[in-house]
Amino acid sequence: MIRLLQTVCIASLLPLLGQSRISVDAAFDNGHATVIRQTDSLIELHPSANLHFRITGVRSGPLHFVIPQGKTHLFTGDHRMVCRPSARREWIPLPPGYLDSYDNYHFILPEEIGGDTVFIAYWHPWTYENMMVYLDAVSLSPRCRYPGDIHAVSGGLPVMNFQISDWAVPDEGKHRIVIIARQHAHESPGNWALKGLVDYLAFSGDHMLRNLLRQAVFLVYPMADAEGVRNGAASAEFPDPNECWFEGHPAGGGVPSDHPATHRLRDMIWQDTGGKADIAIDIHAHPGYAGQCYWWGVQSGTCPEKAEDARSLIAAIAGFDLALHPEGAIVRDHISRDVLAWPGPWADHWFTETLGAAGFTLEIPSRLPDPSLERLTDLGKAIALGLAREYSGSDNLPLTMLISTDSLP
Repeated sequence: MIRLLQTVCIASLLPLLGQSRISVDAAFDNGHATVIRQTDSLIELHPSANLHFRITGVRSGPLHFVIPQGKTHLFTGDHRMVCRPSARREWIPLPPGYLDSYDNYHFILPEEIGGDTVFIAYWHPWTYENMMVYLDAVSLSPRCRYPGDIHAVSGGLPVMNFQISDWAVPDEGKHRIVIIARQHAHESPGNWALKGLVDYLAFSGDHMLRNLLRQAVFLVYPMADAEGVRNGAASAEFPDPNECWFEGHPAGGGVPSDHPATHRLRDMIWQDTGGKADIAIDIHAHPGYAGQCYWWGVQSGTCPEKAEDARSLIAAIAGFDLALHPEGAIVRDHISRDVLAWPGPWADHWFTETLGAAGFTLEIPSRLPDPSLERLTDLGKAIALGLAREYSGSDNLPLTMLISTDSLP
């Protein structure tokens, strides 16, 4: 009887001891986190992988969050989380937070955000379901074509892939341009940049784009680790798809790849390109890094025959980014690291060594000068415009003359 009375008393006192009326779904969608401490005004989370969660019961007053550092979500004091109230479609950058003496990150969900349910993430999310909806939308473009043979990866998910070109022009002799994203499941900004690139290729009526698509085929693999994205993280057994590109390749020898997604993606790219490509870009994101987007690529010291074209392309992309947003470019106009001088099992190195392409990695920092989605998608548009300038015969025209109103859907 005494124990029962104790239980009843403790239960009646819980609201006074800080029991929260707020519900936290820390495994929402593709997020993974554990709630360590929670009251009506404070929530402490320990994410194990992708930081994307949902809270309900938010009614009044600011809400304080505490999150420790993690490999997939490195924090600095000026990092800005993003949120989306359920009544809105767009994601809103939150005010910068701060680090305490134990290197834990603190941020506030302001009272004015409003709404009973709010979604919060480390950076703008792009889920597996988002990609399936987007693929349906892109398929409406007559420029888009899906290869008939779609290989399954572990878990039964397809290797997502499609191609964009002017199909009225024969494929023979066209440039092959390979674009991949989301090798690392938590790096969602890559898909937003890819969206800007693909939207321009698939739907813009710009004259320079039409010239580009007569001369090039884009082979797009938008979610390299689709299973990792759906699960919220790469599996413990296969932690990093980008470390496996040279193992077991038809031209490279070695042992079979130890990552099924990379193994099938690599073989599909080899098949789709016929073993040869001109340009190949692997889009990543860099948690915790501040500044402009930066490039790894070929340079004159190791690959002089491709270095000048690579330098010209990167400069054109930066120029278009600045032309679209004169307040300041968010991408560098030069290559920061030579992929052949730093050999490794990464995609950019494989593109260059095996496909004979000018291979690049694009890294998008979590702390961009302008963190808005518009800037991310316009970065993709700038990449498309830069490629169009290089391959459409318009490389001697000023950048501002090449951006028509039809370039900005």
